[in-house]
Amino acid sequence: MFRIKKPAGNGADTVSDTIAPPLTAVAEPSLSEPQEPKLPQRRTPPPALRSLSTSSSPLDLSRRPGEVIGASVRSDATSTAARDKTLIVGKDVEFAGEIRACQKLIVEGVVEVSSANCRLLHVGPTGVFRGNIEVSEAEILGRFEGELVVHERLVVRASGYASGKIRYGTLVIDAGGQIAGEISALDTKAAAMHAAADNGTDVLTIPGAVVGTTTAAAS
Repeated sequence: MFRIKKPAGNGADTVSDTIAPPLTAVAEPSLSEPQEPKLPQRRTPPPALRSLSTSSSPLDLSRRPGEVIGASVRSDATSTAARDKTLIVGKDVEFAGEIRACQKLIVEGVVEVSSANCRLLHVGPTGVFRGNIEVSEAEILGRFEGELVVHERLVVRASGYASGKIRYGTLVIDAGGQIAGEISALDTKAAAMHAAADNGTDVLTIPGAVVGTTTAAAS
């Protein structure tokens, strides 16, 4: 700080001693020694970031979570169905048209076809089939309406109902199952051969047909 004395009586202006704060010496860089530029310190990325940055395959962020896994599962199911040539009409699904080269047809919804040629037909409890079809084997748990040709075995379960023009090699109807319409056998010998192969069933043989009722186990 600075302090100034008051003027003396003779009128001369006298400046008082000045008290200045101490000065700090600043070291100047030597011109003979070159200064190396300081580089910014490089930070090491976390392990998770390093693994992503060094990955050989790029990460596709456009895919939604679970899409890759879902695509893999759908691909496996599609390849299996294609290999088995299985057509599945799910519950609450309606299908209309013509079916060709089908190994197995599973009906849980509604199917209306003019013609179909499959090896196996399965109509589930909620399924409805309307139309014409020729198969090797058929199992009816739901409802069938139309023309049905079964070269080997036709099974109508307790909840099943089949009506129309029906021809079969062997017919099995569980207690409660219903069948109506124009019914005829394709081969009467097949019925006898199938009846001999059944176990635990009371078999009533009629021309070309087998009507089975479950036998209660003896106590």
